Amino acid sequence: MRYYCWLRASPLLRHWDDGQGLVEYALILMLVAVVVIIGVMAFGSELKDYYQQAVDELSAIM
Repeated sequence: MRYYCWLRASPLLRHWDDGQGLVEYALILMLVAVVVIIGVMAFGSELKDYYQQAVDELSAIM
C-alpha cells in the first residue's frame, strides 16, 4: 500500500509507460524489415527471373 501511495503522489512516475506502445510498434517494424531483407537476399534472383518472365510475356502481348 505504501508504494501505491507513492506512485499516486509522483506525477512523473505515473506516466512512465506512455511511450511503450510506440516502442513496441518500432520493434515490430524492425523485425518485419529484417525478415523482408533476409527474404530478398535469399530469393532475390529467383524473384527477379520470375518478374522478368512476366514482363516479357506482357510485352509480347502488347
